[in-house]
Amino acid sequence: MIPIDSELNALERLYGEVEARLDRQYQTILAGSPPDPVEERKAARLEQKLVEAETRIARLVGERVAAVDGGSETASRAAQLKKRAQRLMDLIERNMAHYRQDRAATRESLRELDRGTRYLDSVREKRENQPKFIDSRE
Repeated sequence: MIPIDSELNALERLYGEVEARLDRQYQTILAGSPPDPVEERKAARLEQKLVEAETRIARLVGERVAAVDGGSETASRAAQLKKRAQRLMDLIERNMAHYRQDRAATRESLRELDRGTRYLDSVREKRENQPKFIDSRE
């Protein structure tokens, strides 16, 4: 197998891992659970691998095109990978949209809590300043 084919295979596997991770992330978002720190570290490693793989692929494709015509099989695999990369971008956008909605809802909840806290503080101050009456019947 020539280097570009092995690199394309590695990139396909990596895209599969990223897609699975994005689906798990989406399920976590829908469940409303906080992000798992271990999962976040895994995502960072996957992102780094993805950047490295795409850099190697770009270099190899450039070398291959310069050396040979490029081959239709390699070109079709590259086109498939490009479509898959676009799908991953769509999944990332979907997850980000949900994160933005959750963040907005959380901010609104915090504003409501702040309003309630200010109200309670204002009520407590008035109660504390009221004169105390002694019950003469005792």
